[in-house]
Amino acid sequence: MKLNSVVLAALPLVLSVPASAQLAPVIDASFDDWDTIPVVAIDAAGDAIGAFDVTELRAVGMGSELYLRFDTNTERNLVSGRFTDGDWIITIGLPGTDLVIDYRERSARRDGGVSWNDIRFVTLPTYASDEFEVRVDLGAFGIGQGDTVSVQFSGSDSLTAPASVIMGSPAAAPVSTQLEKPVGADLRVASLNTLSTGLFSASRGDELARLIDAVDADIYCFQEEYSSNAPLIRGLLEGIDPLDNGLPWNVVHNGSDEVIASQYPLDVVTSGTSAAAGGLVRLSDTEGLLVFSVHHKCCGNILSSEDATRIGQSNAIADTIADFRAAALGGSLSPFADAGIVVIGDWNLVGSREPLDVLLDPRTPDMVLSTPINAGGNDAATWRDLDGFGFPPGVLDLITFSGDRLTELNSYALDTELLTSAELASLGLEQSDSTIASDHKLLVLDLALGAGMVACPADLTTTGATLPAQAGYGQPDGTADLDDLGFFIANWLANDVIADLTTSGATLAGQQGFGASDGVIDLDDLGYFLGVWLAGCP
Repeated sequence: MKLNSVVLAALPLVLSVPASAQLAPVIDASFDDWDTIPVVAIDAAGDAIGAFDVTELRAVGMGSELYLRFDTNTERNLVSGRFTDGDWIITIGLPGTDLVIDYRERSARRDGGVSWNDIRFVTLPTYASDEFEVRVDLGAFGIGQGDTVSVQFSGSDSLTAPASVIMGSPAAAPVSTQLEKPVGADLRVASLNTLSTGLFSASRGDELARLIDAVDADIYCFQEEYSSNAPLIRGLLEGIDPLDNGLPWNVVHNGSDEVIASQYPLDVVTSGTSAAAGGLVRLSDTEGLLVFSVHHKCCGNILSSEDATRIGQSNAIADTIADFRAAALGGSLSPFADAGIVVIGDWNLVGSREPLDVLLDPRTPDMVLSTPINAGGNDAATWRDLDGFGFPPGVLDLITFSGDRLTELNSYALDTELLTSAELASLGLEQSDSTIASDHKLLVLDLALGAGMVACPADLTTTGATLPAQAGYGQPDGTADLDDLGFFIANWLANDVIADLTTSGATLAGQQGFGASDGVIDLDDLGYFLGVWLAGCP
């Protein structure tokens, strides 16, 4: 795209471009994006009749969606905790009959049962915590911009009076997710709990095959493949041929239910627990990636025997990693002691956070957490009950990796219900594939070998791809040229969230908010992009 007079003439129009809609809080068990959300209620500490003692509620209404953040002053599980802790109930006051969300009963009701799917409900974190965030969509009850709802708690503690929330304008659309492997990514790792040997299910196998084929991963990890084995999975992957090269696949199945598969050579690594398959992926004679596909013990809560089992399973993996780093596993593994590491899969983190923290402790000092967000959405939930009742959606599937040897360039959870028709078509997927395939969502992680690698911020589209219908439009290609500048300006003038690059007033490196989106698209975003564009790509 040439930066012609039409584009240049359009630049002053930013003065008349309306402010962008505000981005909604991302429901991901991280609370930094709540700082600008107002406190709508304060409650005294020490007045609870159960374990949960709320002292502060933040809330915002965006269109039909209500977002809540509250504390409980105790590290407990809301959903899977003990009944002796007391119940935790959220009552949302609506015209007519209220919506009641009961965590101990694991139900939503309003004149009868309400499906979690119908209200797009999610609460995080799923593990025990002393603060939580919630999203609930009230559109099914006719609630929208301009309406007022109330929020009250009960069961263990209540606010002095219900808090009122006026539903504001709809939130800005979530930032677009790059579904293809980005330029600079050396490896794509994907993981999926297939739900009771789903890869070979007569009723779900086709949907799972399309998901596998769509993401073109270099390494696949599966869980709950109880009744299959390495030769069967090898044959299945070679039939799907996700990388479209006709090459053979190598598979590690630990004899329980965890699987690792890659076209790279694979060495079995004993993980020390039946809850994980371990494998060294040999990328070359000198370079490798140690991968663990995990499926921790299910169920229980922070003080349960199941949680103690999960902690033990994580400790076994951490010990194996420490031995690997010390070149103590011997044989052919010793030369790869400095390789990157990925631990990925179904952690069943429904008790304490300790099973995760074990993999982030001093025995594994380089491990960091990745938090994939659902592509096309604004939450990190990776599991949902397929009928929409019972346990509400939560995060069971997690990724940790060695941050001093690997760089995350991209990650997401794949839920076909959230993708556009164009995205589905480009991936060869159908809208219902994720819903039919499994109760878990497929995770994708794109990695560059080496620490501190970054994607080029000025590289937004493929050279020559200047229209949405063209292949490569909106996909980086490793160069920053006039087409990237034209792409940015077009989206900036359209007030698209992709052009929200820096905080208003933060125009210099080192200033707070520099390079961080703030929900407003203005001249500072244009100036930020021009700066990185003129700097070019590394």
